[in-house]
Amino acid sequence: MKRKVIKQGHNTLTITLPSKWCLNNSVKPGDEIDIEDNNNVLHIATSISEKKISQAYIDLSGMDKTLIRWSIPALEKYGFDEIHVKFDEDVSLDLIDNVIKEQFIGYIIVNQTINSCVIKNLTKNLENEFDKTLNRAFMVAVSMAKSCYDYISQGKYDHLMNLIPLEKTNNQLTNYCQRAINIGLIDNPKDSTFLYVIVWNLEKVCDNYKYICQELSGLSSSKKISPEAMKLLKKTNDIFEDYYKIFSNFNVEKLNKLVKDKKKALRESYEILGKKNKEETILISIIGAILTQISDFTASTFAIKYDPNIKIKF
Repeated sequence: MKRKVIKQGHNTLTITLPSKWCLNNSVKPGDEIDIEDNNNVLHIATSISEKKISQAYIDLSGMDKTLIRWSIPALEKYGFDEIHVKFDEDVSLDLIDNVIKEQFIGYIIVNQTINSCVIKNLTKNLENEFDKTLNRAFMVAVSMAKSCYDYISQGKYDHLMNLIPLEKTNNQLTNYCQRAINIGLIDNPKDSTFLYVIVWNLEKVCDNYKYICQELSGLSSSKKISPEAMKLLKKTNDIFEDYYKIFSNFNVEKLNKLVKDKKKALRESYEILGKKNKEETILISIIGAILTQISDFTASTFAIKYDPNIKIKF
């Protein structure tokens, strides 16, 4: 939408705020709003401390458990502070409670009846928490990848399921990041789409390490994964950790090398895929998925990290 700039007095320029935006955010005359200057972009937002509680309503009656596990976090990530839930006898309150504990940060059930409950956010949304939370989500995923390799290389397959809580922690952290992006709690609003892609893929990478743990946890300790497959898993873990380092301390030359390493590792996975037994075929298939997801990090990282004002000679 466009707004005409109005001159008031000698040195003051003003614009009007859209009435619908003011209504949706309970902005009244005399209220204070936050304005962030980002070169040619002004980011206008209601004061976080004064923002009204946003509410959502959902009926889970007859829903599949998997859809329930997706739908409630979707509302949290969208930015709702209070979620009113209706359900029938086929939906357990324990299931809803587990979804909250496994995927949310700062949400609890504050009210419940036989067929309903209210989920509420009790935390304050602080802008300076986003970078810390995203960094922690990366660290958790990298830690899970390393431990996964260590347990498999040592034949401690029964230990793999001990890593599943790390994936749940990663879910909590990435969900928080997605929510923060959606409600505007990042430094540069223009980065929103790119950051969401990165957070989304980070959660999926951790999912795939969870799948490796689940698929191999039942193997006998006498069963050995081939050196070829283990080398590929180690290489994939190194590429993932290298990406995390580049994201934290951007270097275009290192990113270029990482892309080449990823392509080479992916080709290797194609060459040995199907030549192994069932367990190794599954492992290599998941490794291929992780390498592909690392590729999906690259363009978004370049977009938000690269400095386009660097002087170069043509």
